[in-house]
Amino acid sequence: MNYLASALTYFDGWQKGIFYFAPAIVLLTGLLPLLATTPEFLLHFLPYYLLTFWVFEEAGRGYGRSLFIEQYNMARFAAFAWATLALIFPRMKFRVTAKGAGASRSAMRFTAPQWAVLAINGLALPVGAAIYMWSEALPLQSLVANGLWACINAALALAVISFTAVSQRNVRQRYRFPVALPAEIVMVDGTRLRGTVDDLSDTGMRFYAKIPDSLAIGSKLTGHLLLPEGAVPFWGEVRGQIAMPDQPGVIKALGCAFETSEEGRHRLEEFLFGSDLQWVLNGYTDRVHTPMSRWMPNMIDGPVHNPIADVRWNAAELRVEADGPAEPVLLSAVAMGWADVYIVSHNALPERRALILDVYLRTDTPARDVWLQRLMLPGMGGGESRVFVYRVIAQGMRQQPVPTSAPLALADARRVETARPREALPSTY
Repeated sequence: MNYLASALTYFDGWQKGIFYFAPAIVLLTGLLPLLATTPEFLLHFLPYYLLTFWVFEEAGRGYGRSLFIEQYNMARFAAFAWATLALIFPRMKFRVTAKGAGASRSAMRFTAPQWAVLAINGLALPVGAAIYMWSEALPLQSLVANGLWACINAALALAVISFTAVSQRNVRQRYRFPVALPAEIVMVDGTRLRGTVDDLSDTGMRFYAKIPDSLAIGSKLTGHLLLPEGAVPFWGEVRGQIAMPDQPGVIKALGCAFETSEEGRHRLEEFLFGSDLQWVLNGYTDRVHTPMSRWMPNMIDGPVHNPIADVRWNAAELRVEADGPAEPVLLSAVAMGWADVYIVSHNALPERRALILDVYLRTDTPARDVWLQRLMLPGMGGGESRVFVYRVIAQGMRQQPVPTSAPLALADARRVETARPREALPSTY
């Protein structure tokens, strides 16, 4: 029974194809598919479609996205229709396409059905208007309704084509994770650079630090990526330099290709693919607002804004004592103004006591004393992730006396919830 239901799904491609080309046929020929007056048709048609999409969004509680589903239907309709022809021509050959960057560069030829939908519906709009002006073969209401329908179909086709074109330009073989990590680079002359890595895969990364002039394209380097379970050594070379947008002569980051040992590669892949770090740091969510959660936010739950969703990160270290061991952490890049400063760690950190903070930027920054309070994040990773997020509730220069506690403003008390005891204990660094 399940096999039959799965097989019948492919016939949906023919239904979608008729739906995508129907308004163009009406506009080009003046033939109406239904013998009904326009007001009567719209009285049934519009409420049906509006209620269908509304109920779908509400029943999905924000996890079902009608627009993305329609774009997916547009992308697959021709392939599904083509697959059903195997029932009529059982000897048809189907070829499995290659994977990787080479396959993506040839993907545009598979968008021919979407180009056809875009071209035919786009052509039908001016031609239909001209036919109406000359012969009035269509009622005005039908011209407007089918024109809007054709515009929607053309927009869906254009979305699929645009997505494919953008994906085609990606020549990287591996997915780059938008996660930040502390890292250290050792140059050939032994100079050590501490900085921040992001745009990371198991073969490439982008490294931000105080870049010396000696690190040019082609320079060899070694170093360590500071993963939660320990450092992973790597070796590689500089492949590119990223300049500051407003200062072309100042290099803010390096694009690097690297290799590591087999054990290091497994550890790095386990960290990248086995954790939800990119969800936590970037505030990703698979839930969106429904109409009712927007209109009645106090009664209907919806997605909650993640305060660190748009934050960029810098590598930093925390110490309890000036000469004690350091704990690698990430510090929000807005820390220059010291307003809404966040710290991310893979270990629990002491709260409400002075900690010494060193941050690694393009310019030398003096150490500071900071006091932390745990921030419980909403949504994915908010309570189950191994990532600990803290808000800096007070900070001061190292010369200032260390208070035993830091006051918490009423606004902060409402926004920040102290973490409940968990299995993870504060780091003993």
